[in-house]
Amino acid sequence: MSAATIFNETIPARFNDSDDRETMLEIDAIFQINITGDEEGSWYLDLKDGACVAGQHDDPDCTITMDAGDFAALYENSSLGMGLFSEGKIDVDNPMLALQLMQIMG
Repeated sequence: MSAATIFNETIPARFNDSDDRETMLEIDAIFQINITGDEEGSWYLDLKDGACVAGQHDDPDCTITMDAGDFAALYENSSLGMGLFSEGKIDVDNPMLALQLMQIMG
């Protein structure tokens, strides 16, 4: 699955599922995710109001930058997160909040 598909289709569909939406909104944070590589782009996940939007947020609680392929793999298997982080493949400004995001991936 591509990063664009995850941001443009998969995550928005999860916001439409009441159980997924409730779980996601419990995090109560805004994540700016910047994707590099073949599918370069920026999206933000608003886990306060329940939205996934292309572009930059003015005041995210956590910013994450990573390669598109690594993001797609991480979305499918959140257990890869710590390894990618320790290998320097994820740049994150709030690791504790990013850990909460990984709990709802996949």
